[in-house]
Amino acid sequence: MIRGTGVDIVSFQRMADILWRSGSAFLRRTFTEGELLFLSAHRDPTALCAALFAGKEAVFKTFGSGWERGGSFRDIEIDRLEGGLPHVALRGIFAEMMKEDGSLSLTVRLSSCATAALAMAIRG
Repeated sequence: MIRGTGVDIVSFQRMADILWRSGSAFLRRTFTEGELLFLSAHRDPTALCAALFAGKEAVFKTFGSGWERGGSFRDIEIDRLEGGLPHVALRGIFAEMMKEDGSLSLTVRLSSCATAALAMAIRG
């Protein structure tokens, strides 16, 4: 049973603008230590930042709520499994919400084109 879906798109230019304006404050507020390490080693950190942010937004949307319950982007960590598939780890309120409604899975997929990153998440 699908309990929630979410989709988000982030333009690379929008992400570049955010990073230029708020830089490390945005990064520290949004990404986990593991994600920051991954970003720092990537050949195009702005594009990866856009993809990870879109992924976090898509995951947020699968719950239909979260902000009002104290959720944070840092409670959602997106890393890569062997072979490159994205994997989501949840902490805090999102992990609790998964248990509360009996969700058994959360899948996120990331894609991009020349100008933007797209993410889709399905919670079941």
